[in-house]
Amino acid sequence: MTLRDLPESDFDGVMQWRKLAHTRETRYASGFDIEVWALGSRYLAPARGERVLTQLVDQEHNAELSLIGPTAPEGGIIDRVMSWQASNQLIHYGPEKLSARAITKSGNLTGSFLDPATRTRIAFTGVAFQKQGLAAGVFLNGPSSGAVRIQPGTSFPYPGSEDPGALTRISTPGTPADEPTEEAVPFDAATAGNYGGILIEDGSSDTTGAIESVKLTNKGAISGTLWIEGVRYRFKGALGTNPILIPRKNLPPIELSLALSRIVGTTDGFGLSGDIQIDGTPVGTIDAQRRPIFTKNDRAPQEGPYTMAMRAPDAIDPLTEPGGDAYGTLKVSFLGTCAGLVILPDGTKTSLGGHLARQYGSSPDETAEWSFHRGLYGRVPRGYFAGKLYFREIVNISDLDGQCHWVKQAGAKPTTLYPNGIDLTRGVVGNRYTAPVRGDRAMAGLTDDWWNLWLRFDGPDLSPLPEIDLPELDRAITWTSANTFIYFGPEKVKVVLNSKTGQITGNHLDKARGVNVKFGGVILQKQSLVTGSYLAPIPGGSASGLFSAESR
Repeated sequence: MTLRDLPESDFDGVMQWRKLAHTRETRYASGFDIEVWALGSRYLAPARGERVLTQLVDQEHNAELSLIGPTAPEGGIIDRVMSWQASNQLIHYGPEKLSARAITKSGNLTGSFLDPATRTRIAFTGVAFQKQGLAAGVFLNGPSSGAVRIQPGTSFPYPGSEDPGALTRISTPGTPADEPTEEAVPFDAATAGNYGGILIEDGSSDTTGAIESVKLTNKGAISGTLWIEGVRYRFKGALGTNPILIPRKNLPPIELSLALSRIVGTTDGFGLSGDIQIDGTPVGTIDAQRRPIFTKNDRAPQEGPYTMAMRAPDAIDPLTEPGGDAYGTLKVSFLGTCAGLVILPDGTKTSLGGHLARQYGSSPDETAEWSFHRGLYGRVPRGYFAGKLYFREIVNISDLDGQCHWVKQAGAKPTTLYPNGIDLTRGVVGNRYTAPVRGDRAMAGLTDDWWNLWLRFDGPDLSPLPEIDLPELDRAITWTSANTFIYFGPEKVKVVLNSKTGQITGNHLDKARGVNVKFGGVILQKQSLVTGSYLAPIPGGSASGLFSAESR
């Protein structure tokens, strides 16, 4: 050996390494006689909290571990990005298990690498070579040995380090559903039944109220509940006696006029139309449908479970209006009743009800209407969620679509979320949902491999730390065939699927960057996408962003 100060070493020389043949040896029984180059460098023990190699950047994913040799996993060479932490512990975020550490007093390196696919555990040893800024050593596995190399760097690719590309948003139908053609009909006993529908504001298509729990008797008596801008009024009278006067305390009565109609081409697709006037001023028109009669032998064609989402427009300011998609689940019974749960992107949960109307149109364009209305933000509502949706099939897009109107009055609680109020109309898209059988994923289009899904967040800054700007976040995760989720990373990401309904909930915790957000969404199986929302902290409150998931 020659002691000399070179850029790559402090001593070097040639060594002769000879092993005699021996038939009982498990490795290299034939022996060998080789000439190898040896070199070394001075070693300086680091201070507490510093890494053995100064070339290592103070972040996760700052090095690459290579196992090289014929008995290495995957048959020759395996490269895995890892994290050499400030404690000089070595960690790999993946299905393989890396347990290793560098001894700061000596620079020695010891560890093991477990490959779960083959259940092979490979122990290795080595040293930190400070002058060249890498660690090197050897592993023994089976009939031969191999080389270990650890290189500092932040440009080594790993699952999820690549650019995921443009965000894939859910699609909505290009054209709205055709309204049924209706004709006026006189009252008779056959038109008796239960009705329900919405109130549409004059001069616009916005839903501003509802007419609910309407009962029309076979004698022509009619009663029900009217919602106007979050205020409820009960009424009763006789159909054909217009207007029906709805009393108000110390104010002139509301005038409600109603008339019967029937969908052309049906025998019992009855509806109610009409208008409302307050103080002589028209405030809206009535659009209500009768609940059809279905039985176990004559079931509603739309029977079954659904998932649905209300799509936020692209490129909106999430600080002024919710940037996430509302999402929900729905079940239509064989009797045609609808029962659902919707989570709005401000975190408000509300149940939905109602019933289908009689189906109209001919194959393949059969359509059935569903109207709903729900008061929000307190026992005395200070807002509402309402609309009319259409059950119809749009290939590869939807089985349900329409528009919803969402209103939150300024100052309604919680005031930490959009205190200036919300008043918006957005498109809704829904899919039939089929629960997966054992061994199948609930969402199609995913590879049967690790890291087959992107979790994506887009909207307000996910980190409350002023020095961090994090309006977008993408993470690669594994959706298993058991419909569970596995995430490998320094953060803690938990995702849970309700396989019976298609709803997803989760939490993303990254203490280093101050991220701690809950998120949720639903699968739209026709589109092979997950969409929903998350709430991120902002000064004085929270704001809503878009959560989605797509195949990787």
